[in-house]
Amino acid sequence: MGNILERVKGVAALQNDLEALPVSNFDDRLRLQVARAIYGDPFFIHYANQALPPIHIIVKNGNVTLEGVVASTMDRTKAEMAALHTGLSFAVVDNLQIVKS
Repeated sequence: MGNILERVKGVAALQNDLEALPVSNFDDRLRLQVARAIYGDPFFIHYANQALPPIHIIVKNGNVTLEGVVASTMDRTKAEMAALHTGLSFAVVDNLQIVKS
């Protein structure tokens, strides 16, 4: 797939950082709890109702990374706090970007 995309007109470079995460029941449970903490909060209902929710939860070896976009600094902070308050993760990295409207 990468070879095909590199030949597309206008593509200067392609960086493929896809990684298969290890199988872990603990990570699966943590991912579910963080998703419930964020998307189960009525504050995030406008995100949860989207066909492709914009906050992506990546869990690797007990460490949570939030990726994606939110509408405000408050949304970003609240999502990070929800992930932190699950109490199961070793660390939470907030890479959420704020969309300028």
